[in-house]
Amino acid sequence: MANDATAGAAGKRLIEEVCGVAWTRLPGSDGEKRAQAFISEKMRVLGADSVENQDFTVHAGFFRWWPVISIVLFYASLAMYHVFPLGSLVAAALAIANVFSKLFSYEFLDVLFKAKPSSNAVARVSPRDGRPPKRILVIGGHADSNYEYPIGSRFGTKLIPLLIPVFASMVAGALVSAIRFGMALATDGFVAGVDAAAWRAFTAPGWLDVLYFVVLGMVPYDSWIGFRMISSNPVPGANDNLSGVAVTLLLLERFARPEQRPRNVELWFVSFGSEEGGMKGSKHAAKLVREALASGKLGAPSAWVVNFDSIAAKGPMLVARKEPLYRCTYVPEVYTQMEASAKKAGVDVVVKSLAAGTDSAPFGRAGIPATGIVCMGEGHSPANWHSLDDTPENIEPAGIEHCVRLGAQFIRDVDESLGGAD
Repeated sequence: MANDATAGAAGKRLIEEVCGVAWTRLPGSDGEKRAQAFISEKMRVLGADSVENQDFTVHAGFFRWWPVISIVLFYASLAMYHVFPLGSLVAAALAIANVFSKLFSYEFLDVLFKAKPSSNAVARVSPRDGRPPKRILVIGGHADSNYEYPIGSRFGTKLIPLLIPVFASMVAGALVSAIRFGMALATDGFVAGVDAAAWRAFTAPGWLDVLYFVVLGMVPYDSWIGFRMISSNPVPGANDNLSGVAVTLLLLERFARPEQRPRNVELWFVSFGSEEGGMKGSKHAAKLVREALASGKLGAPSAWVVNFDSIAAKGPMLVARKEPLYRCTYVPEVYTQMEASAKKAGVDVVVKSLAAGTDSAPFGRAGIPATGIVCMGEGHSPANWHSLDDTPENIEPAGIEHCVRLGAQFIRDVDESLGGAD
């Protein structure tokens, strides 16, 4: 069994093993399926009482093409501005809605793409001596990987200012189209056509037409962002997020041992599928937990959730008090306990709002106490985020070691707080 001193090396070996089974693991792909099957078997070998697969579907193709879809809709809006103002307005609104839904983890145009099967692997470890649990602790990370983000991997969280002009031009385009439609309808009775009224922007341009041409001038910049946002190259995802899965498995290995099992806590160790496909795995799991709590069938009166995501780097661990882009503000119980456990474990943490998102967000939105843990290392994003360099050889074992130590202390502290001290 890996102890604190060897956990980093053991975690790196686990990452290498999963990458050996499936070098890349796009949501809904054969690679993800092979990896989850391997992880499920590893969970059994490590001593889980039971291992369950939770099946769901993901519209995986959308997450490769969503920026291109928005840019193409934006271009369609600009093209229809003269001859079909209403169509221009509709296209602009769809482009904005598509960006908004993706950034804030809503589902919208996803359904236009083929649904593919995906799954979560869930290993359970019951309390010692057959005691009924007073709480379920869900510890997890996602096993799938994403496509390369050429611009995002370069700029990290600094990408957000680069996106603002794109979104601003889309909003300006929608505003121009709406005014153009209203004026054309009121002044010329014009809805669609190619007569003189359609081409007035070129023959007798007004202030609105000037604004349209300003928006049109943003096309080169918007194209640079939109068509380079995501490439067709899948990434290995060693840090994002086999590092979180490694921490999950190492904690399973430790607490599956009879003498290490908590007295009052049932542990669920989860390898989530399709996080990169819109957090589909954690959304599905959160729904199941919420329904079980509401019906009294969970097996415990409460549940807490902790997800480790992209933690194999040097530097403090960032513990989320909220994840605004994912519409989640966490209740304090979990992150305050995590901060207290970090002090006891000697692990450097910072409790803050995260620009990133973790699989804890769907649980938090469902009213289930949760937090996510990320390490930004020395940059503005997790190490090698969505990059072809996110390989096992670039893993920093110290990050895994710190999270195993932190997670173990957290589990012991929660158990003790529920009356688990010897």
